[in-house]
Amino acid sequence: MDMTDLKEFIRGIRLFAILDDAELAELSAKFELKSVQAGEVIFGQGDPGDKFYVIYSGKIRILLKNEKGLEVNLGVRTKGDHFGETALLTEKPRNAAARAVESTVLLVL
Repeated sequence: MDMTDLKEFIRGIRLFAILDDAELAELSAKFELKSVQAGEVIFGQGDPGDKFYVIYSGKIRILLKNEKGLEVNLGVRTKGDHFGETALLTEKPRNAAARAVESTVLLVL
């Protein structure tokens, strides 16, 4: 993926719509690409909140382990969706887990 494609992809994400071209270019340069396979855990509930994720392609599921230890599906995220911001902003451990439903490419900040 080249920087122009990445910049245009990020421009289409509502969260970043207010950024100008220079800010988009700077932000795009900071993202790292990460590929995950179906079933792979991206982060677990209780893990440190040290990263923010945007889905470039694929699908992930957000899961919460309840008081009985059972995983509860909180929803599926797809291309253009972001996740992981709550723990990052609050500096608290992850309140849920994220697992790939299919092969997925993530932008990680």
